[in-house]
Amino acid sequence: MRTRAAIGSAASIGAMVVVLVAAGCGGSRENSDDIIATFDGGVITGSEVLDFLQSRDRPRLRGDDAVSEAEGMEQLIRRLATIEILASEVDEAEIEDPPTSMYLDARARHLVRHYMEVVGKVSYQVTDEEARARYEELKDTRFTYPERVKVQYVFLRSDHHTDEEAGDLLREMRAGLRAGRPFEELVAEHSESGTKTRAGIFGPVFRGKMDADFEDQIYARAGDREPFVARTATGHFLVRILSYDPRRPIPFEETKPGLVSMLLNERTERDREALLGGLRERHRVVFEPEYATLEPDAVVLQISDRSMTREELESFLDADARPSASSDTFGPQDRTRRIDRLIDANLLYLDAVDRGLDVDPVFEAGWRATRLRQRAGLARQRRFDVWSSALTEEETMAGYEANPTRYVTPGSYGISYVFVPFRSDREPFERQRVAEEHADLLRGRKGDDEVERRCLAAGAEYVELGVISGSDAEWLGPAPHRTLMTMDSGEVSQPIQVSGGMLVLEVGEISPRRQLEPSDGFEAIRRRHADLRRGEFMSELEDRVLVERSFRLLSTDVFETGTLEGSENGG
Repeated sequence: MRTRAAIGSAASIGAMVVVLVAAGCGGSRENSDDIIATFDGGVITGSEVLDFLQSRDRPRLRGDDAVSEAEGMEQLIRRLATIEILASEVDEAEIEDPPTSMYLDARARHLVRHYMEVVGKVSYQVTDEEARARYEELKDTRFTYPERVKVQYVFLRSDHHTDEEAGDLLREMRAGLRAGRPFEELVAEHSESGTKTRAGIFGPVFRGKMDADFEDQIYARAGDREPFVARTATGHFLVRILSYDPRRPIPFEETKPGLVSMLLNERTERDREALLGGLRERHRVVFEPEYATLEPDAVVLQISDRSMTREELESFLDADARPSASSDTFGPQDRTRRIDRLIDANLLYLDAVDRGLDVDPVFEAGWRATRLRQRAGLARQRRFDVWSSALTEEETMAGYEANPTRYVTPGSYGISYVFVPFRSDREPFERQRVAEEHADLLRGRKGDDEVERRCLAAGAEYVELGVISGSDAEWLGPAPHRTLMTMDSGEVSQPIQVSGGMLVLEVGEISPRRQLEPSDGFEAIRRRHADLRRGEFMSELEDRVLVERSFRLLSTDVFETGTLEGSENGG
């Protein structure tokens, strides 16, 4: 019986995966080795397509509202042929894996992901009763709409008007309102806010999203409908409240999808912790928390027969000294978190090998597809580099002159920081004082060695992040990033409170974001021009590659014996 799969835009490739993978894994594959496409130097077989479908790196199909089976399969085959052609341009040995004892290389990391899909994926059901119970538990704290307000205002900037001038204007405007003048006319005539183009209307906006001083004055008059005067450090306002919604619970039906997801994640995490706990008991895990005091070649971490020296561990930790933007975690807490992840990954890898998943055909197919795509990705970049280096000055400058504002430098910052962890034996004011001492140390230091030595003695940490872009600096976390944006080159910040401690930033050389000028030279403009056209180049690459290698599609049915009259380049 012929196996078919219908593919629509909503299901994308999913429907095809379910049907074809099932056939590939358990059904008949007697015809799947037929050649279904050719290109100069290679062929595509049905079994290769099935393996590609089984891999976690399978592509998404492009399509409009409806993509037929044949169209979807043609897209897939063309994509696979493109990848194989590009991959053939790169030798396997050119793909570098991280060196090391307990670092997991690319294949091991892929095996861990496969392990979690096979072993760690458990099907759970969440009942309405369970979701309702969690809703009742959290509805007053988490599942509640805060107050919100919608206002209309006239804004008078304090740097444009004295207090006396602003007072006179506000009295004049209120008199006009009493005489029947529309509020919108006052906005158009007097307001110095960006809301002027929207008739001075702002919101609806939830509490906590406005300037705190302005917000307090607004909500203190939330029940009023008569215009009133408000004042902040930036200026004077004539405000009227258009609508006010008090704090209220979010209905259960609106929260149910999120509640189900929350409960599923909790159960998954619980089972993952139980799994890892069992693996820690099975495999002997030995870690020396005071590793910093040991010799560089001393073993500080051991899991069964796998081990890591202090030097290797510090190299692992230094590979990415940046904290998570979501957690604002620096210093010892961040190191502990990354060491725990390293241990967990090794435990999962060892269990995957024990279970024989490293020779699982599905894993092997996925790994082959992954390496193929990695090599193809490297080839894509090489082709792009060759193309971009050949851009002519005439073409490049024509693009620049058409839209010069898009040609900008990203900006960069040279950053170091000192992290002073909180200690239970220090009162808050003492923590602040210690952090300020380290800020003074950075300002008056005689060298990095002095900073590192004194930080070590005080239980603090000195980290040189090096030069990073403005967007990468967001990884510092919200509060440090905001501070960084206000700093000048050579400046040291005041202590900033983050998760687990106090942070002091030091900024070296700053290269601000700016528009490129002809005086910056052709090469700088050419590089930016190439970046702007990268997407266009990559989208055209598939067709270009298939034409170069005379691609011929013979069939779109990987299960059907025989071939069709092929067409050049997929036509």
